[in-house]
Amino acid sequence: MLNKNLVHADGFEQVDKTVSINSINETVPVEKAQLEKLIPHGQSMCLLDAVEFWDRQQIRCRAKSVFKRNNPMLENGHLYTAALIEYGAQAAAIHSGLISGIQGKGPAAAPRPAYLGAVKGARFFVEQVADKVDQLSVSAQMLLNNTEGAVYTFCVSNGSESLVEGRLTVINQN
Repeated sequence: MLNKNLVHADGFEQVDKTVSINSINETVPVEKAQLEKLIPHGQSMCLLDAVEFWDRQQIRCRAKSVFKRNNPMLENGHLYTAALIEYGAQAAAIHSGLISGIQGKGPAAAPRPAYLGAVKGARFFVEQVADKVDQLSVSAQMLLNNTEGAVYTFCVSNGSESLVEGRLTVINQN
């Protein structure tokens, strides 16, 4: 059963929370422990803290631990915008695992062996993330998905301020 969907100003569609496909409620938030199972890096490299919503085409995640000492992307206490590409790549990996679950491979499939093949059209709006930022919003939208890999656009923002956006090509290993 599909209910009325909301389209946000940033172009992402939020599906009403009663939407369910194959017993998976696509908009139920996904917490950190589940995310760690969906990225190839595992616990120590999981930069995202929760999925706020997702559907078959897109995902929005939250990163709360931006300036914690154990963030592997910090360089001398600074988080440079180029490092935010990894946040976008993780959102794409998590989305891939979640949609694999919808396609009959379990509630959330283990990460498929894949690698980041290309980053294109990256636009950096600031050089580094301001120290006062305590949370980031990370969104990814799937443009193409097949057995060879996937193409996603991504955006990392701090509230209404975009920090970086671009396009990722993920190539599956055979």
